[in-house]
Amino acid sequence: MKKTIDDAAGMADILLRLSHLTDTSKRQWGTMEANEMLWHCRAQIVLALGEKGTRNVQGILSKWPFNRLAIHVISWKQNLRTAREMNVRKEGNHVADFRTEREALVSYLQKVKHAPDLEPHPLLGSISRNDWGYLIYKHIDHHLRQFGV
Repeated sequence: MKKTIDDAAGMADILLRLSHLTDTSKRQWGTMEANEMLWHCRAQIVLALGEKGTRNVQGILSKWPFNRLAIHVISWKQNLRTAREMNVRKEGNHVADFRTEREALVSYLQKVKHAPDLEPHPLLGSISRNDWGYLIYKHIDHHLRQFGV
């Protein structure tokens, strides 16, 4: 079974690894610093909760079964472009210090875990709660590996 943020093992894994991340953790690839990566991961959850508007891209990946393949089959490469709403370097985005960003991400992980409904994904369209939980886990796992944790 794949880990998600909705199961105890998946959430425990993410929280433990976040506790090992430090403000001096060095990235293995990419351009983000640790606090920026934490902001970026939280931005995904903000979109899932519908707290920030997003533009919906109606493409092939928003249709079943392509959205399921994108979530569960396709592996993520390093240095992929990100959605504008999750791009830490876009004008107007404010990133706090490392400790504040880590606490905010942990808080949002708890918030999304208990949210009854989630919004459609901006690229993948309407996806199940389970798919969102796995996608959030997969995204944070990807970035924690980026910083060697």
